[in-house]
Amino acid sequence: MDEHPNAIAYRRTVDAFRAGDRETLEQLLGPDVVWHVPGANRMAGVVRGREALFEWFERLREVTEGTFRSPFGNTTCSATRSTSSRSA
Repeated sequence: MDEHPNAIAYRRTVDAFRAGDRETLEQLLGPDVVWHVPGANRMAGVVRGREALFEWFERLREVTEGTFRSPFGNTTCSATRSTSSRSA
């Protein structure tokens, strides 16, 4: 079975984040992106909008001193949404 196009886009987004490639992120993320971050910590919540997400990415880099690496988990996609999760 072929991988869903949005799963491919998600993986490209994670790769661009890891590389600090803002140009590619701007191409992949719409201006009205909504990013859900699970948990009960200072980084958790809902981030609305591309610029707000870029600010969140920067805070994540600061908080983790550049060590955060987004692992690929189970990715589920539809025509309008991509979700990735993993278990600890």
